[in-house]
Amino acid sequence: MRMNVRMCRVGVVAALGLLVGCATTEQKMVFDKTGVSAAQRQQDENACMRETLGIDPEGRLFAPFTVDRGAYERCMQARGYTAVRR
Repeated sequence: MRMNVRMCRVGVVAALGLLVGCATTEQKMVFDKTGVSAAQRQQDENACMRETLGIDPEGRLFAPFTVDRGAYERCMQARGYTAVRR
């Protein structure tokens, strides 16, 4: 009986360790620009997203698609935004 309790405790501790280890602490990247409305920021984000997705010449999205994060960041910076981690 003691062995079962000990094994159960070890299992619970291991599971908690995995959950803590899998928790993300990565901050979100946002782009800030003074004097820009939320609507304009959304338009700029959408435009940069379209530019960085895999889209064929006819405007169809390649599936599965990937986003070139570096290109997205450069696009937003070219529009005057500053990358900020939050």
